[in-house]
Amino acid sequence: MNASLMCQYIEFVADRLLESLGAEKHYNATNPFDFMDLISLQGKTNFFEKRVSEYAKANVSTPSSDRVFTTDEYF
Repeated sequence: MNASLMCQYIEFVADRLLESLGAEKHYNATNPFDFMDLISLQGKTNFFEKRVSEYAKANVSTPSSDRVFTTDEYF
């Protein structure tokens, strides 16, 4: 693991995030760390036997037309 591989991994993660938001890849980077693929696998846990640490991503199933990013929202 070095700085160059970490930069490549960050580009890979950025591409995955862009795809999950419905956009095209920007870097077309590959994952240099095979072991990191295992981290993102969905886990199944019996709620009564163990504390559940896997949660679903919010708004992933909503259509991309409903997911709009704005900076003019009033808080």
